[in-house]
Amino acid sequence: NKAILFQTTVRQAKSQALKTRAWSQVTSVQQVVSLHASIYTKTRKQMMKLEPGQDQVEKYKPLLQEQHKVSMAIGDPNARGQRNESLTWFWSIEVDLGGPDHSWNEEFYQVHWLRAKAPWDRWKEELILVELEMDWMCNFFLWKSPQWGDQMRESLVKRLPGHACYSRRQSQMYSLLAQDAQAAFQDLQSMLIDARDE
Repeated sequence: NKAILFQTTVRQAKSQALKTRAWSQVTSVQQVVSLHASIYTKTRKQMMKLEPGQDQVEKYKPLLQEQHKVSMAIGDPNARGQRNESLTWFWSIEVDLGGPDHSWNEEFYQVHWLRAKAPWDRWKEELILVELEMDWMCNFFLWKSPQWGDQMRESLVKRLPGHACYSRRQSQMYSLLAQDAQAAFQDLQSMLIDARDE
């Protein structure tokens, strides 16, 4: 809500009166956030005295001041420097999205879901490309080896033993590279197939 207010109210205000009104809205939202943070901190402190189970301790972590930072993704999803940012832990706790603020809560989760889905899709695409690149590399080595073999035969016909020797060495080198690449990629390809199935 605070991020949306910055985007739609504070930045759009042209006069001093509108700016004052906009900042008062931001301040009221900040007071609500501070109140809820204070209630949570006090409640958690009392809960810890009751010695809760490990799952409860892991679910309700300490709330730090730097975790109150505004997420600008909702206001400007394409802004620079947000690519690797992730949401604070409390956004992953299941909450009821109903109530008066239902619309912006839902939009907030939708934006961040799409931001999390984008890298997931990129990695899925990268997985496919890596598998194909491994095949392309092996195929390239297997294509180069007979090419140099043809060069060697032509050199022998032309009675150029130096050229033939060099061509044979190149042909063997590409053949060995193909074998090494296939051996190295075999285990990796089975891992990629398992990852793709998951």
